[in-house]
Amino acid sequence: MAKSSERRDRGTAAELLHFCELFDTGLVRIRPIDLGEGVAMKRLAFRWIFGVLLGMLGASLAQAGHRLDEAPRFIGLVNEAQGPAVVLLPGAALEGAAYMGLAYAIIKEQPQASVFIVKFSHNFPNPIEAKAGTEAVLASLEARGWSEPEASTYVMGHSLGGIFAQPLVKQLNLGGIVLLGSYLPRTLVLSDGMTLDKFPKPILLLAGELDGLTPLHFVARDYRDALQVAEGEVQNHAHLTLVLHGVNHSGFADGRPLADDLTAEVGPSMAHSRMAAVITQFMAANGAGNFAAGTGHLLDDLSRETAKILTPLLAAEALDEGICTDLQGAIAGLVGGSAPLAIQAERYNNFFKFVRSKPTIAGIESQRISVPYYVEMPPNILDVSRHQSLAPATIACKMKSRAAVAEALELTPPHDKAPSCGELARGTAERAWSLLTPEQRQRVVAAGSKLSFATQEHNNGIGWVSAFFKFKASDDPKIWLVTSQQLSTGLTSVFPGTQGMQYCKTVAPSRLVEWYLREALR
Repeated sequence: MAKSSERRDRGTAAELLHFCELFDTGLVRIRPIDLGEGVAMKRLAFRWIFGVLLGMLGASLAQAGHRLDEAPRFIGLVNEAQGPAVVLLPGAALEGAAYMGLAYAIIKEQPQASVFIVKFSHNFPNPIEAKAGTEAVLASLEARGWSEPEASTYVMGHSLGGIFAQPLVKQLNLGGIVLLGSYLPRTLVLSDGMTLDKFPKPILLLAGELDGLTPLHFVARDYRDALQVAEGEVQNHAHLTLVLHGVNHSGFADGRPLADDLTAEVGPSMAHSRMAAVITQFMAANGAGNFAAGTGHLLDDLSRETAKILTPLLAAEALDEGICTDLQGAIAGLVGGSAPLAIQAERYNNFFKFVRSKPTIAGIESQRISVPYYVEMPPNILDVSRHQSLAPATIACKMKSRAAVAEALELTPPHDKAPSCGELARGTAERAWSLLTPEQRQRVVAAGSKLSFATQEHNNGIGWVSAFFKFKASDDPKIWLVTSQQLSTGLTSVFPGTQGMQYCKTVAPSRLVEWYLREALR
């Protein structure tokens, strides 16, 4: 293919180069020909169209000093100058050709680079073909006379491709890794449980702000680790987590809509140009091959922008630990007394010990309330990001009622009624809302999504313990129901030790911020 491409005349090559640029910007849009409802027929048409485009691109690359090299295990845009190499592992259900726009942007940003896209059977990333494809690229480079290409080769994986890219760095002793719309899973099977700050080679996690498949709360988890080796908001250039404004999951490929993804605010061409600049600066900062030394200003600026985008999630996580203390204070609602009301929340990690626990009031002099609480995390053994939350599924707080606090401290309770668990959850949502940036709030308002709060009352402890806190979409997908579980007892309860209680299973602030940044935007 490369030889026939090189035989084309230079005028035609220039025209085709212009066409490829228009294709990447979206000004020219070619979609699979609908030859029927059969998926196989549509895929065949898709391959045919991109095969034509690859041939056209090959002619343009010849002028730029690159050669289009198609092998059984990869497609390569090769520069014989022996510069650094990038091996790209596509995401699930995405054609390798969908990444040609990004590959082209990288070599435009750094002409010495070569970019290789690994092929997967049925477009499904897997560790066997990921390793075999990367090894084939290294063997190809060695055959061209490149000495020890591993050191200047970075593996780059999108989505699921990023998950399988991680072990290759250690197995093949590669120069580093770039994760696109991916993350470091907390599972020994896929990543040895390695966190970003302890990753043995340079690592860049490049995320999209509007990624609906690898959402920001998974990105924030790795960002928190990156801060362990950072200096303030400016991260260490060898351990980076950066978020691109307005980019969604498909923006790392060709921008075609993907199920469950959010709507991008940035087109593919602009997104690819920004990605290419970040990737090449990251590699330059870590001495990859012949890249010219970069100043790193873009990395530092993007570090600061990333901090603004992710701070609401980190701040909400900090609120989670004190939520029961805040709710008990709202329930007490007392003014006056000989000393400030002291509320101490005690977290139980053992569910059965939590079930047996009870809130207590120490006495008039100390005015201390002890509040047991339990954090229920959502099950996610494989640490999958799609449709998954990292926030608590619910936080169960065992608190004393307003009347019980007033009686124990010999104070007159306020005349207004104590808030229900549902009303307390509404107040938590308002606090979570205040953490968002103005732009994040504007997106939620524009999407028209709303929360509706309710309280489900129980008359016994067994019913409350076994009940599930509910946070789900209603029949109207734009309205989500937040149903708190409540158990209330009076001061004259006949069961010993159960007088004057208000138990709530409530929503975590971090879960609300997750919702504002993902589900509310659908």
